[in-house]
Amino acid sequence: MLTLVLVILMFVGAQSSIAQPASLCLRMVELGMYARAVTEGERLLKSGYRDYYTYSCLAEAHEGMDNYSLSIKYTLRMQERATSKPQRLLTFIRLGRLYSLIADYGKSLESYNRALSISRDIKSTSMEVFVLNQIAETYRKMNDYAKAIISYNQIYNMLEDNREKLKVMEKLADTLVLTKKYEDAIKVLDLAIVLSIEINDMKALTRTYINMGSVYRSMGERTKAYQSFNEGVQNAQVIGDRLMQAVAHEQLGEMELEELDLEKAEKSFQTARQLYSLEGKRAEVKRIGEKLEIIESFKRLKHAL
Repeated sequence: MLTLVLVILMFVGAQSSIAQPASLCLRMVELGMYARAVTEGERLLKSGYRDYYTYSCLAEAHEGMDNYSLSIKYTLRMQERATSKPQRLLTFIRLGRLYSLIADYGKSLESYNRALSISRDIKSTSMEVFVLNQIAETYRKMNDYAKAIISYNQIYNMLEDNREKLKVMEKLADTLVLTKKYEDAIKVLDLAIVLSIEINDMKALTRTYINMGSVYRSMGERTKAYQSFNEGVQNAQVIGDRLMQAVAHEQLGEMELEELDLEKAEKSFQTARQLYSLEGKRAEVKRIGEKLEIIESFKRLKHAL
């Protein structure tokens, strides 16, 4: 796993000499050897190496071991020793993530907003987009969907890469659904379909049709939902994506079961189960099996009557 500090260092470019003595400790973190990294980091502290990178190593190692309070403690030590804007940017991003993990969303947003300010100071669009995405996700965790939507719109307007735009559009549509703004979600997904076709991204197109089917289903637009799910199935078949085929067939089966069209529902669920099985999705196979049991129960009841 590439550590966040190394990601930032690649972003800044010129700091290839993190050099000693923390490089071994950071390498242990990168390899997932968190306990050994903690031991090495504590040894460095005892030897008098109380620098930014030693604390960074300890912060990441403790986060890897889910010791979030200790990770926050060492990240704050990093912050005290940060000597450049990229270093301060790293500490605020990490604090934002850590506070989010312990559900202290107020402090998480405060940290992310300070990171956002630094990313703008250094004129890094990529880091600004990254931080805005973290802010949006934090607002979603707080169920403050209106502010999450604002952040996603900001991100969309900043992006130039159409594939990245599609990812944001998917998140935006999903958040709009959570606020029951179904018509707005459909408008976003319509644009996503056009963009997917323009850049010939069949995977994104397939996913968008399935998402659109779910939105239409929530709206009670069953005919349009069926059309969208079937488009999803057809496109998933073209690109050979069995998992998305399974998802679309399961959604179709759900709708058919709601209408008590047992034969069609059974066929859709059986197809979904087979595809999930081929993908090694045991939980999904079990879930579909339970739905098929419900269909059998309806059949027995119908026969008894």
